[in-house]
Amino acid sequence: MAKSPNKEFKPFVDDGFSNMTLFLKFETNAGKKEYRIGYDDGSGGKFITHPTYLLSYNPSNSTYLFFVDASVESFTETYLFRLDGQKNSGSSKYPSISEVVWTQTRNGGTPKVVMMRAFCGSR
Repeated sequence: MAKSPNKEFKPFVDDGFSNMTLFLKFETNAGKKEYRIGYDDGSGGKFITHPTYLLSYNPSNSTYLFFVDASVESFTETYLFRLDGQKNSGSSKYPSISEVVWTQTRNGGTPKVVMMRAFCGSR
């Protein structure tokens, strides 16, 4: 690896995620909490349709770890949401800032692993 590893990676915008919005929706159906992860790439919001499981919730720092089983399409994903609602400094369209870390592992065709980290906010 080079002394400056950032030179070896493409900028975030080149990966096609710069305009992507991820969101987490909480629902209660028949007394049971359900979580739905969605995304909006500018063409309207869509929810992930693959089975989604809450693996861990830590109330001390409001983190939620989800696993998405898309193995029927040869990939799996994890989402780690930190939703502690810390106040945003400076001007922003988001009054509070949190973050999400998303990973995807593909095992069909050319295997690869992707990891992205982004700020997220509540509106």
